[in-house]
Amino acid sequence: MMKRNLVGTAAFFAAASVLTACDGGGDQPPATSQRDVTGALVGTVTLSQTHTVSFVEYADGDVGIQETMNIDRDLDAPVKLVGMSLEGRTLTDIYRLFAGQQMDATVLGKLQGLDARIGAASGTRAITPQIQTMIDGDGSLKLLSASGTATAPAPAKAVALATPSGLEARQSAVACAEPAWDWIGDDGWFKVNFCGQTSKACFTEVNWANTGWHVGGWFTATGFAQSHCASANWNVQKKTYGGFPFYGIAVETLVNTTLAPRTLQTNAWTNISSSHAYFAQVTSSTNANRTALAFLSN
Repeated sequence: MMKRNLVGTAAFFAAASVLTACDGGGDQPPATSQRDVTGALVGTVTLSQTHTVSFVEYADGDVGIQETMNIDRDLDAPVKLVGMSLEGRTLTDIYRLFAGQQMDATVLGKLQGLDARIGAASGTRAITPQIQTMIDGDGSLKLLSASGTATAPAPAKAVALATPSGLEARQSAVACAEPAWDWIGDDGWFKVNFCGQTSKACFTEVNWANTGWHVGGWFTATGFAQSHCASANWNVQKKTYGGFPFYGIAVETLVNTTLAPRTLQTNAWTNISSSHAYFAQVTSSTNANRTALAFLSN
């Protein structure tokens, strides 16, 4: 589902070191690198054959929570990550909530350790003037969530979104034949169950939609292949602003996957560092305006 691609990473660090060694960054624009990363699975709770909640640790200590479910089969699930506020919740809290009788002592211990490490790190994180200047000067952070019924636009350089492999070919596919369906009711159901009153953005029956970039706090994004016969691409990215000694911005693709028809995926982070930003986009495979997106955050 995800591939590690480290090409260009060494070049980023080398260029960043040169900037720092010469003048600490000065007025030079920050270097930018892009790569795909693969997280390490900490544990998974299987709630049904089509409904899972997983905890994934990434190289820099961030831990993402991922929920995958089939809308028509798992609608009545008593607990869903989608639409849940993560304010003040730890990884352990969320795991206990979903695991119930499936509680695994090993997974619980790992998550408790990660919570302790994240808590300790949050007390020492400092946004230096150099990093704040990078954040303030990043125009992509000023772009709000967006959607469209036309072909998904090419990613802007400011957003630095890597086009998922094979996406262009899928966009040119012939639209499939949908069954007779109450799309107005489908839209309303998605908005009630996954957007709620606190969503930052909620789009239905669009060809593509994204969250825009979100810095710090907590972040929950859900992509939905609303079609009964066409898939959608789900892409989640992270941006890290680095100060001394690596002056630059690193953009990483954390999730790049295909959502089967009527399947949704939620990716969430809690206790996000103020030097990290997240972005998610769902894109139809057929330009058929049959995708949806919900976005909640602090």
